[in-house]
Amino acid sequence: MPRKTATRRPCDALRDVSVGYDDIVSPLLVDYLLTVPTWAPASAQDSRDASPPRSVKRRKVETGPYASPVSIAKGELSFSRRCADAGSADISTFVPDAGSQLQFGLVDDCLTISSRRLSSRSRSVSVRISLTPQEVTESAKRILKFPWFDTQHARPGSIGKAVGMHIDRRGKTISMKLTLELFWNETRSPYVPQPRSIDRKTSQMAIDACFPLPDADRDASAWSPMDFYEAAYVPPKSDEVAQEIQVPGLQSTLFPFQKRTLRWLLSREGMRFSHQESRLEPIPDGQRNPNIDSFRTVRDANGEEVYVSDVFQTITRDTQLYRQAHLAVKGGILAEEMGLGKTLEVLGLILLHRRPNSPTPGDANAIEPGPKPGRATLIVTPESLRQQWMSEISRHAPGLRVMHYQGCKKNQDSDVDEIASELAEYDIVITTYAVLSAEMHFALEPPARSRRYERAYPRTMSPLVKISWWRLCLDEAQMIENGYSHAAAVARAIPRVNAWGITGTPVKDDVRDLYGLLLFLRYEPYCHAQPAWQSLVQNHKTMFQRIFRSIALRHTKSLVRDEISLPPQKRYVISMPFTAVEEQHYQSLFKQMAEECGLDLDGAPLVEGWDPGDYEDVMRTWLNRLRQTTLHPEVGAYNRRILGSGKARPMRTVEEVLDAMLEQSESTIRIEERAYLSSKLNRGQLYENGPEVQQARALWEEVRSETEKLVAGARARLTDSIRENGGDEASEELAEDTASMASSGSDNEREGGERRGRIGESRRRLRSALEMHHKAVFFCANAYFQIRDNPDMTDPESEEYERLKKLEDEGYEEAKKIRKEILRESHRKASRLMGKIARNASGQSFVQIPELAVKAERGIESGRVVDDLEVLYGELNEQANTLDEWREEVVQLLLRPLVDEDDDLETTGEELADSVKFQDLLLVYYQVLRTAIADRMEAISGQKNELVRHEAASSMKLAREGEGPAPEKMLEMLGKRTATKPKLALMSMRGAISEFRGLQSRVRGAASSDGSREALEAKIAADQLTATQAQLNEQNKAALALETEIETFKAAMNTRLEYYRQLQAVSDAVLPYEGAKSDEVARKMEQVEEEVKRKLQSAQAKHRYLQNLKETGSRSKEPRMCVICQTAFATGVLTVCGHQFCKEGA
Repeated sequence: MPRKTATRRPCDALRDVSVGYDDIVSPLLVDYLLTVPTWAPASAQDSRDASPPRSVKRRKVETGPYASPVSIAKGELSFSRRCADAGSADISTFVPDAGSQLQFGLVDDCLTISSRRLSSRSRSVSVRISLTPQEVTESAKRILKFPWFDTQHARPGSIGKAVGMHIDRRGKTISMKLTLELFWNETRSPYVPQPRSIDRKTSQMAIDACFPLPDADRDASAWSPMDFYEAAYVPPKSDEVAQEIQVPGLQSTLFPFQKRTLRWLLSREGMRFSHQESRLEPIPDGQRNPNIDSFRTVRDANGEEVYVSDVFQTITRDTQLYRQAHLAVKGGILAEEMGLGKTLEVLGLILLHRRPNSPTPGDANAIEPGPKPGRATLIVTPESLRQQWMSEISRHAPGLRVMHYQGCKKNQDSDVDEIASELAEYDIVITTYAVLSAEMHFALEPPARSRRYERAYPRTMSPLVKISWWRLCLDEAQMIENGYSHAAAVARAIPRVNAWGITGTPVKDDVRDLYGLLLFLRYEPYCHAQPAWQSLVQNHKTMFQRIFRSIALRHTKSLVRDEISLPPQKRYVISMPFTAVEEQHYQSLFKQMAEECGLDLDGAPLVEGWDPGDYEDVMRTWLNRLRQTTLHPEVGAYNRRILGSGKARPMRTVEEVLDAMLEQSESTIRIEERAYLSSKLNRGQLYENGPEVQQARALWEEVRSETEKLVAGARARLTDSIRENGGDEASEELAEDTASMASSGSDNEREGGERRGRIGESRRRLRSALEMHHKAVFFCANAYFQIRDNPDMTDPESEEYERLKKLEDEGYEEAKKIRKEILRESHRKASRLMGKIARNASGQSFVQIPELAVKAERGIESGRVVDDLEVLYGELNEQANTLDEWREEVVQLLLRPLVDEDDDLETTGEELADSVKFQDLLLVYYQVLRTAIADRMEAISGQKNELVRHEAASSMKLAREGEGPAPEKMLEMLGKRTATKPKLALMSMRGAISEFRGLQSRVRGAASSDGSREALEAKIAADQLTATQAQLNEQNKAALALETEIETFKAAMNTRLEYYRQLQAVSDAVLPYEGAKSDEVARKMEQVEEEVKRKLQSAQAKHRYLQNLKETGSRSKEPRMCVICQTAFATGVLTVCGHQFCKEGA
């Protein structure tokens, strides 16, 4: 079988070439690889040497002090393939920096070679060479996954591969050897940019490949706030040196644990107490070397010792700068438990370690230009604790000079430098977080930007940043836990030597809360490398504990209980009984909780196989709600929502809550009444059109008598609401909003306030009662008809027949009147807009579109413009006639009488469906009219309305797909609109005005005399300009009026639709029953009725009880009177009906 030859391609495009194990390599590919540019080309003689190829050499490029690469892996890849005999001498070449010209990769055990984008070669190549497992080493496979290493653009921490390529062609065989090396740039300092999140993916891949972390060192345990509290340093009680510390000027005696804390505070500021000399002395640098090194020692590809950090994901040959960064942090976190004297410990530190007169090591501000060195300690505290700090200082350290700094706004008339000098001389300056936030724009330099002129007035700077404070203390430092507030930003910007975060609760929810404190302490590199911090608190608990053991201290009361004498703790449990209103609200919620958890009020399951785990989330939610309710009925979002109170509204009193509960109780009664009566009406429908129609009649008549009472009560309630909240004026004011309010279902009528809300609620209550009464009356009329029409029940010649006929007619007539009353508001609103349109139609007061006409005068140069205007005017006049026709058709559609307003028109039950078709037709006209008016405005002004054009295009697309309103009519009308759209004219009216104005200016300057042609041309242009401008103004006014007119059409169209929607709802309510009819169905309906009746009775009893509470509260100072004994009593019984008796009478 002959060998397969690799596919040849044109010489200018060696792309998608595949070379198999036994394939013959194309001569074009061989020539391309042999001619890859090299920085150190091998001679022909050298190519014949049998010595192994040289190691990879890279270009000598200056990489800077922080970009020195470390070789972390090496590998080789070599193979030989047959090639065509070139008939020339053997040749060998070595390209030490092949990666600058070619990209190498490994995909599915195939070596891929392709041209780089920045390659200097004109031809491109894309080759895929199949390899056997023996031809590539495992290390080479790992290296080929990384990007190419560009030493010219490498940053600290960059990772990439370098490739050296050796090509050897001898006869009909070509051999290739790739020497691969993986480099990782050093990151020698924590102050240079650390790896970004996207870079850390590559660096983690390099660590896993070359320096894998042993399984024993991996920590995958869960995190909790206790990880910090357990890591915080606790000084040993055996520290005898600390007990010798004496604080001059401190009036109080420190407890032993406080002295140990004070010694640790001093050590964090670089000082120690010498018990031999009883004074402070600096700690030598050699002794300040805590074990928090995050680097581990590994060996690079050359066997040299280097250091890798799994936290920072960096590599370096020297960790000295990282150790110095930790030592540079002066201060820390004082996290003593509340009540252990953090204030006293800080005062001891202030008194004992004052700023020396000579510059201290690390105090750059003392010797370099910048903020003025000050002796003061700046303490930032919440406003609520400011006075406490000042009182504690005057009590325990009266010798310290203290000042309260109130901010720049309080010192606007003073010189900032003078204020800074004054502050620097105090021992303690106290300010608040609020002041710090207000100093935001005075403390930070604005972003640099180029200016045309120098700033006229110097920018005011806060005196806080003009002083190099000896010590900066943040009390309640958890307030800057996120690190991004204004106060946190200013705190970070304030120059200081020592920084302390003072807080009893540095961690509340998660150890990530500590990030803001590291930012404040300027702990490098975590404060500027968020990815490193995230890695620390996710995967490196041991390192996390080392860091915070070195910078944080915490005592708890349990640890030092034997060193302090606390007075015995007394706990008083005071029972606060509910008021009657609170008790009722709580019991109501408790009942809801039991129902949702599937339990009765005694906690017994209501369902078989009840499992507490299924209701765990529900019970947790309800436990929280009930706890909130014990405080106040409106505590918690859920309680405020069910009581109808918004978030912005202040919490109501218990009396106001009782009013809200009464309103809710009334609403519940109405709902249950409606459900109960609807159930009876539905059950009656089971018996109609049959022998049991008399039973249906009895049920319906019972309901009718009940609904008559409901309607009467609702009418009286509405009358009272109108009288109490503004009389007839309020009723008229609300009448026009009732229909829209009913359609939207919104109770939030803020504009009218409480008055509008109460009247609207009364109207909705009357409407609900009328709907139920209409249904009952209509069904009764149906029953009279069915009984009368059945010869077995009624003799056609009897008086009963005539009586039933009369009752039937009266019932249907009464139902129609009720229906009209239900629809009155929507009918009134629709009729008002229809009447307005009818008046405009009868008085011909619709918008008149002025006819356009061109002046007859025209000159030689102006004639072209006049001709174009004449064409445009003709199209606009034709379009105006079409618009008038469409508007007339819309008016005729809108003025059709509403069904149910004419006695000759009867409802068919399909009113809503018919109105939808009618609405679709009106929508078509509305869309086409709006589009045509936009076309007209475009022809007048030359400006396109992109919104209307998009709407028209969307409507056309939907109509072609058979969707949208009346698709066929829409296509027809949009076709007519296209036909009438002005399109022959070459300019708009505004464009013509510009032409006339330009012509007038041009020829006026060339006129030699008043009678010259140029002068006459200028006069004609001026006349045409004036006439066109006048007509343009008229057309603009007409177009705007047309837009207003079609919006009126749209409003009338929507009110008609709302009327029909409500009419359809009323009609649907009296449709015949279409469900199953059987004794079983009747029994189930009766059971539902009984259940609803029970709920109704319970709601009524609850309402009476609440009313009794209301009445009792209004006369709470009066004695309770027993209705039986007629004597006053204190202990008695309150029945469900609301009566109260003495104990003996009960």
